[in-house]
Amino acid sequence: MERVAVVLDSTEKKVINQMKVLKTLYKDKEERVASEKKKRVESFIKKVKDEEERKFKKQKEACKLVSRTLSQAEAKREKFESGKGRKRKRQ
Repeated sequence: MERVAVVLDSTEKKVINQMKVLKTLYKDKEERVASEKKKRVESFIKKVKDEEERKFKKQKEACKLVSRTLSQAEAKREKFESGKGRKRKRQ
């Protein structure tokens, strides 16, 4: 089978050219939208990571404070039990 050559008239050529332009514009828009979405996702991931890091740091500080307080209370109790602590004189 032989292929028959199709000759387009001027209106058909214009339509095909317009379709090519639209296709190119659509492709460019899709690429831009995908790029913007990627930036938003990366920004969101960074924001979540920073927030988790801040929470972890705050939790760690709270843990240190609790440990320090318990340690001081234990030292105070041991000092008192060993008799080295001051005793109040009753009047």
